[in-house]
Amino acid sequence: MNDLLFDIIQSMSKNEKGFFKKNSRVHSASNDKEYLRLFDVIDKMKQFDDKKLKKKTSRFIPPSLLPARKNYLKNILMKSMRQFKDSISHEMELNNRLSNMEILFRNRLIEHCKREIVIAKRLMENAELYNYFHAIAYWERQLLNDGERSTMNEACSLSLAREESDASTKIMNIAAFERLAYRMYSITYASGDLIVKETENCLRELLSDPLLSSEKQARTVTSKIIFNNIYSKYFEVTGDAEQMLHCLDRVIFLFEEHEKYKHAHISKYMNALYNNAKACAWMGKSGRFDRLYRQLEEIPALSETTLSPSFLRSHRLLMMNLRMHRMARDKMYADIICEIDVYHSSELYHVPSGYAMVRMELQYFFAFSLFSAGQNKQALKWLNILLENKNLRQDIVAYARLMLLAIQYELENDILLTYELRSVKRYLEKSQRNGAFENNVLDFIRLLINLNGNKVKVQGKLERIYHETKMMEQQTMTGKIYSEFSLIHWMEKKVKAKKR
Repeated sequence: MNDLLFDIIQSMSKNEKGFFKKNSRVHSASNDKEYLRLFDVIDKMKQFDDKKLKKKTSRFIPPSLLPARKNYLKNILMKSMRQFKDSISHEMELNNRLSNMEILFRNRLIEHCKREIVIAKRLMENAELYNYFHAIAYWERQLLNDGERSTMNEACSLSLAREESDASTKIMNIAAFERLAYRMYSITYASGDLIVKETENCLRELLSDPLLSSEKQARTVTSKIIFNNIYSKYFEVTGDAEQMLHCLDRVIFLFEEHEKYKHAHISKYMNALYNNAKACAWMGKSGRFDRLYRQLEEIPALSETTLSPSFLRSHRLLMMNLRMHRMARDKMYADIICEIDVYHSSELYHVPSGYAMVRMELQYFFAFSLFSAGQNKQALKWLNILLENKNLRQDIVAYARLMLLAIQYELENDILLTYELRSVKRYLEKSQRNGAFENNVLDFIRLLINLNGNKVKVQGKLERIYHETKMMEQQTMTGKIYSEFSLIHWMEKKVKAKKR
């Protein structure tokens, strides 16, 4: 288990570390210099080692005092990070406003305290952060109790009670929609694009909830956005692309209709643009894709607050992912391969866990593009990185493992390929992905590695399977995610090669 102080320092960005050091240097006391030296020692450690730390710091910190020094350093680091992030989020600003209210109230600066309450309420309303209302109302009630008893105070108290009740209703409404969204996510995420009877029943049960009967059931902008996101996901997995796009358009409209809410939730707006642009890429709507891509590109300039390094990195990751989809549709695999260096140089593999799926998609793109370019060993490397992820969608695992078979064939790993064929077949059966399309690909690869016997008959079977699979793909995969990463072109090459 790692040390807490070590974990905090390792999680800090270069900007946060620079901000901490700059502020710390204003102190001239020798003890403060000790903390900076302690910070530098821990910052240089790749892995935490308590013995090494004691040895390296023994010259300026006695071992018996090290725990106390570490605890103090942790506290001033947290204080520094709070100051650095003051303007990063509305939540942080509201927390600061609440601290201001307490200080001003206790110092009897009543008018200034009232002003803080008004500003905090406005911030809360714009961002729909109604969970802060009770904390704000506490100080407003303190002011009312502190003043002289009057009819006006009684009216203000009743008004405050109504506001508090309304905020509670909105919180409950948002929480109920978030519960439904989580349920939709848990039903559809693992299975990906596959709809089996069990999944269909779960979706039908979910959509029968009274809250999902109409958007009018949503009391807030947040709830309305969740409502449309739930239905967009439903239409995606059931194959109704136009209805999916309609819901995604509605989400963007809600953001743009409520400008202050949009600025308060810039990351959610960024994700909405990304989801819409990605859908347009699948459906071949180039004009709309270009417009949404430009809007997404301008996101950093729209923000009214300081954007964190992790946000900017996530933004670059989404932009790259959309470029991948666009280039994949046009079979520009060489251009996708060129993006691998950008991926590494920008450290886009360090993104918040919420964007892990986007990172996995990029890994899949790189693997397929390298495979298409004949760079099979590099493709295998990326595919192995992808398959190490524990929370992969089943559709990605299925496509990746079928691609793995094709790569193993190209690398002439026949013994391993025979084992992998059985393993992939078991996986497809277990995950209920052993449909005609997948079985055709497996049969095709089996025929390729067993060309003994009548070659004319084998060639005929290869051609028949190829044409059947191509027809299936056109009927079932058009407009679906990853449809641009198909093994059909590879199968076509193999059929032509065996004719010679």
